[in-house]
Amino acid sequence: MKKYRNLSIDTFKTIAIYAVVCLHVPNFWKNMLVCYFFENLCRFAVPFFFITSGFWFSRSLLKGTSVNALLYSYLKRLFTIFIFWSLLYGILSRAIINNIVKFDIGGLLYSLSNNILAILKDAQAHPVLFFVRGGCEHLWFLPALMMGLAIVGILIKFKKQRWIMPIAISLFVFGLLGKAYAHTPIGIHLPVNFNTRNGPFFSTLFVSLGWWFSICKIRPSALWSAVLIIFGMTLTFIEVTFLWKSFNMIPDLMDYVLGTVPYGAGVFLFAVSRSQVKNSTILSRIGRYSLGIYVIHEMVIYLKPVNKIVTMLFTPDLIPIVFPLFVFLISFAIVWILSQFSLTKKLVA
Repeated sequence: MKKYRNLSIDTFKTIAIYAVVCLHVPNFWKNMLVCYFFENLCRFAVPFFFITSGFWFSRSLLKGTSVNALLYSYLKRLFTIFIFWSLLYGILSRAIINNIVKFDIGGLLYSLSNNILAILKDAQAHPVLFFVRGGCEHLWFLPALMMGLAIVGILIKFKKQRWIMPIAISLFVFGLLGKAYAHTPIGIHLPVNFNTRNGPFFSTLFVSLGWWFSICKIRPSALWSAVLIIFGMTLTFIEVTFLWKSFNMIPDLMDYVLGTVPYGAGVFLFAVSRSQVKNSTILSRIGRYSLGIYVIHEMVIYLKPVNKIVTMLFTPDLIPIVFPLFVFLISFAIVWILSQFSLTKKLVA
């Protein structure tokens, strides 16, 4: 049976994954204020993906799929992708990737042996940190999503749905106090290597919101969704600026603030409000590959030839705009090719 797709949500997945690429490209904007503006503008993206996952998880439950079977299916798929790409990124570092491109066999073997030893030592010395972070910084999203889904799924399994939101909100508040609000009088000072972005602290609330939007069949108008987006975006900028100026918090490290909740939720609800869209577009088709683009785009950023091509073809003023687009399109092309083969499709889609 052909899987049902919401073309509007798929379209916003493309927009969101492009925002993620923009966040991860180094020196996207050299002007600090411009960089600050665009970074916070893109902060809706990961919360949107968490909410979307919770929404479809709930929709499957409403259609009669058992919690056990659904949770097993989600966690198995995500864990497989996480382990594969963690090992690949851990082994294929920036040096190795560029040695492959240059056909430098000696440098390749040297870097490869060092990386294998390093990843084994890291996993042995810090197994919990390795699991919540993975072999590359951006892979934290996968275990965070797994934990959020697991918490929601287990509570549903034991018919404790009334506890979902209180637990999710409590985790979110703890996450805020340990990260964005850590230097304020109410902040929590955690160990240096403990990042509340990793794990269930933020993901659980957004997964729970997706579940709640689904069971309550919330369908606000596009206008009210846009109002929520503007409110969340404005609150995000106010919070980040206040914490930056008043408590010397680094804007780059404030992944989540209170405003992130209405901002991410507003974007998702706006996508849902456009669900009557029936015509497939290039954006909706690309959106189906957003998870694959997410896991692979950091590897594309590593590639020196991509940097050289962009530097050769475009002026310095255009590079901050063009480079993320190049990374995005190359990542999509690689993911599309991998998705055509049954052996690799499970690793990118």
